[in-house]
Amino acid sequence: MTLVGVNVRRTLQLLLAVVLLFGATTVIASQSAHAAFPGSSDWIVFENDSDGDFDLYVTPVDGGTPTKISDSLFWQVDPVFSPDGTKVAFASNHEGTSSIYVAGFDPTGPSMDASTSWVRVSSGGSDGEPTWAPDGLTLAFQRLFNFNVSGTADGTSATVLTDDATPPSGPATFGASGVVAGHTVTNTTAATAGSVVSVDSATQVTTDIAWTVGDEYIISVSHRQIMKAAADGTDSGAEIQLGGQGATPAYSDYQPSWDPDGALIAFTTTRNGNADIYVFTTAGGSPTNLTDNTATSIDAWATRPSWSPDGDFVAFQTKEPDTAVENIWKVNRAGSAATAVTS
Repeated sequence: MTLVGVNVRRTLQLLLAVVLLFGATTVIASQSAHAAFPGSSDWIVFENDSDGDFDLYVTPVDGGTPTKISDSLFWQVDPVFSPDGTKVAFASNHEGTSSIYVAGFDPTGPSMDASTSWVRVSSGGSDGEPTWAPDGLTLAFQRLFNFNVSGTADGTSATVLTDDATPPSGPATFGASGVVAGHTVTNTTAATAGSVVSVDSATQVTTDIAWTVGDEYIISVSHRQIMKAAADGTDSGAEIQLGGQGATPAYSDYQPSWDPDGALIAFTTTRNGNADIYVFTTAGGSPTNLTDNTATSIDAWATRPSWSPDGDFVAFQTKEPDTAVENIWKVNRAGSAATAVTS
């Protein structure tokens, strides 16, 4: 059996618990398993595509033979146990688009509810990475948000796209619209496509394709948002956005992780132009940066936050932009005392 896609958030949680001696249990997680460690369950749930589709499996925490608990023509990924271990939340395209679902889990089988009994928590589109509130009543998750910025090119510089700023639409304000380097840009007049190389000003971007005056353009923008919804499905279609991004975000918030007391959600965000770990209160308010890598020794992208069992620390993954070296760090919940766990 080939196990795929490490769920780093859950692995980080376990690693931090061991490193900080918060618990006495030692578990060795496969480097290739997309595994979620349970709340009060004795099982580990993970995804596997050995039969051609991503299905969910469980295995005892002390080892043993994996058991498939989902068997669908569609895929199921990002599984995570509820705090009491009686349910599994996961993402699936069971009804056409990637949505968050909840299914009951019976450890005596072990088995999971049939797909006809799954509770659809979110309205879908491209949802994933669910995380449970400690009371088991609410889920937070990430949603991919896509939109287009379009208009007419002005100016004559070969690869520089300048919006014509013609009323009634006005200037494109590329940065405020969420355009960043790497986004796909299409010259619909010339039928060519390429990428944004840099955002030079509110109305100008440099691209890797040519432009002439009057060319029509479309820039495809994608960002991620953090949403929350009731785990019983009563909010499906009316999920609440967290983090204050607004309707057309200019950055991504993703990889949410609920703290053990339910007051905070840690998450990864690109709102400062690179990836940092922030927290916001579940009651609202402005998010707080825990890892500002422009002002501390964490000179690397910080992703995959995971709380320690007592909620005092957040573990996260770093990646050096120049060397691609990855390590595990931890920081306290106030954003100080950042320490490398691995090096």
